[in-house]
Amino acid sequence: MNPSLPCLLGTSCGLLLTPVVARLVRATARANVLPRRHVAVIGGWMGTVGAAAGARPLGVTTAMLAAVAVLGTAAAEVDVLERRLPDRLTGPLALAVAGVGLLTISQSSEALQRMAVAATITIGTAGLLLLVAPAAMGWGDLKLAPSLAAATATISWTCFMSAVGLGAVLLLSTASAEFLRRRNASLVPYGPSLVGAASFAIGLSTTG
Repeated sequence: MNPSLPCLLGTSCGLLLTPVVARLVRATARANVLPRRHVAVIGGWMGTVGAAAGARPLGVTTAMLAAVAVLGTAAAEVDVLERRLPDRLTGPLALAVAGVGLLTISQSSEALQRMAVAATITIGTAGLLLLVAPAAMGWGDLKLAPSLAAATATISWTCFMSAVGLGAVLLLSTASAEFLRRRNASLVPYGPSLVGAASFAIGLSTTG
């Protein structure tokens, strides 16, 4: 088989899922409106994620990437539009991540242990930051971050640490740009950086 064919198929699947993401955004956004230019950006992102998924055999990694890409991207888009991460998306994402994680029981219990530890660490760190500097993190971020941490830790600790490192860079860059533009970094939507970092880490992971 031509090695580029799986990537093309994955890209096609990602593009086909774009309307699903857009529908989730419209269903959860208070204004029920999604600008066309945002749909184009979502389409490009989903195509990229699809290409990464198509480059590997079907398995836990692909399923986890799909869950994060669809539900996580929808939540991140609402965050961009309204500066909030809705429970109607972060909740299902947590359930999807847990469900995919349970699929690893037949292979090894280590993945579930990593999920639990990573989620606990993230909840503790994010909760402390929320208490110390409430302007730097919202409750929505606290609900989203543990799911993404568990999703990446299911793959490997390397994947988890890669997501943490990339997420920190993206968050710092976004906050700096927003501060220079508006002089108010508290208006920064962190969802896109968190979801983007997790997606890249999972998509580029070497564990299939």
